[in-house]
Amino acid sequence: MTSTSYIIVVAFLLLITSPYLLRRYSHADINAYGSFIVGARNFGWFRIGAGLSATFVGGAAVINLAGLGYTYGWYGLADVIPTSVALLISAFVIVPMLFKRRSISLGGYLHGSGHLVSASTGLLSTVVYTLITAAQIVALIKVVQPFFNVSAPLLALVATIGIAAYVLYGGYSSVTVTDVIQFIVMGFCYFALVGVTLLVGAHAEQGQTIATKAMPLDLILLLALPLLFVPVSQDLHIRVNSAISQPDAKMGVALAGGCYLLFGLISVSVGVTMAGAGIALKSPDDAVATFLSMHFGTLAVIPTIAVICVVVSTLDSVLFASASSLAYDFWDKITDHDRQQDSAHPRIATLVVLGVALFVALQAPQILRLILAALVIYVSVLLPMLIGCFLHKRMNALGILAFVALAIVTTLEAIGYVAPFRAFLYTGVHLALVFCLRKQAAG
Repeated sequence: MTSTSYIIVVAFLLLITSPYLLRRYSHADINAYGSFIVGARNFGWFRIGAGLSATFVGGAAVINLAGLGYTYGWYGLADVIPTSVALLISAFVIVPMLFKRRSISLGGYLHGSGHLVSASTGLLSTVVYTLITAAQIVALIKVVQPFFNVSAPLLALVATIGIAAYVLYGGYSSVTVTDVIQFIVMGFCYFALVGVTLLVGAHAEQGQTIATKAMPLDLILLLALPLLFVPVSQDLHIRVNSAISQPDAKMGVALAGGCYLLFGLISVSVGVTMAGAGIALKSPDDAVATFLSMHFGTLAVIPTIAVICVVVSTLDSVLFASASSLAYDFWDKITDHDRQQDSAHPRIATLVVLGVALFVALQAPQILRLILAALVIYVSVLLPMLIGCFLHKRMNALGILAFVALAIVTTLEAIGYVAPFRAFLYTGVHLALVFCLRKQAAG
C-alpha cells in the first residue's frame, strides 16, 4: 500500500469510530418503541439538514452527476433541479402535514389506512432503499479500490461491516453523527476546493473537445422523478419526525434543498469541464477521480477523503432507512405486535438489508441503473396506492394490489426490461387498477 492508502484507512477508521467516541451525541438515551429510528426527537435544524444532504447529495450522486455532465453536458441538471425543488417544497408543504400526525415512519403515517397498506409501504421502502444502499456500495468501491490491491467483494465486505456496526450501536443517533462530519468535511474539503478550481479555470485542454449528447426525453423524465419521490420518501419522513420543533424541521429540509442545488451544480460542472477539455475516460463514473488527480496531484487525497466521507454517510443513512422500514413498517405490522420498547427487529433487519445490498452491488455494479430502478419502483407502486387511500378505496385491496405491483415491477427491473417511459407506464397501469377497486364501506 502507498502512503495515500494508509491516510485513507486512518480517515475511514476515524469516521466509523466517531459514533463510539462521541457517545453523548450518538447513542439514544431512551428505549421507547421507535427510539432506534427517530432517537429522542430532539434534533435541531443543522443535524436534520446535514442528514438529508447525506442522503440526497450522497456519494453516488457526486460521482453520477459528474458522469451525467460528462455525457450529457448541462442536461445533467435534469437531476439537480427536481431534487432541489422537491426538498424546498417539502420544507413548506410536507413538514406541516407530518407534524399534524407525529408518527415514526412513512408506514406509521399510513397506519390508519390498515395493516396491509402500511406493511406494503414498508416492504416497498425496504426494496427501494436496499437498491440505493447497493448503489452507495458501488460508489464506495469505485472511489476506494484504486488505492488498494484487494478484490471488490472483500473491500465492500470489510467496509460495510464497519459501517453497519455503528448503525447497530446507536441507530439514528449514530447515523446523524457521521452526517454532520461528512457535511462539514465535504463542504470544505471537496466542494469548496473543486468549486474554486472550476471558477479559476485551472484546466488545460488535452485534446479535441468531447461532444456531449442531448439527453433522451425518457431519461429526463426519469431523473425528474424525485419531484414525486422526495416528498414521500422514508428518509425525509424520519428526519422530520426526529425534529425538536416544526421550525427546525422546515429550516433543516430547506437547507438540504439549497445545498443540493449548489453541490449538484458543482458536480455537473466537473463532468462538463472534463468533456470540454477533451479528457477521454474509460467510464463517465471516472470523471471525479480523474479531475482530482489532474488538478490536485498528491493533494488529491484530501478531496478523495471527503468523497469517501459522503459515500459512507450516505450509505449508513440509506441502510438505516431500509432497515427501519423492514423492521417497523413490515415486520412489526405483519406480526401485529404492540410493543412499548424497541425489539431486536431493527438490528436484525440492518444485517438482512446489508447482505442483500452487498449481493446486488456485486451483481449489478452500475450506479445510475440502481438509482433509476429504485425511483421507478417507488413511484409506480406508492403513488397509485396513496391516491387510492385519498379516494377511500378498500384498504385491504389496495395493500394486496401494492404487493403485486411491487413484485412485478421489481422483477422487470431486475431482469433489465426497459419499456419506453416505464415509470409512467407502470404507474398508469397500477393507477387504472386502483380506480377499478370498490370504495371502503362507510363506518
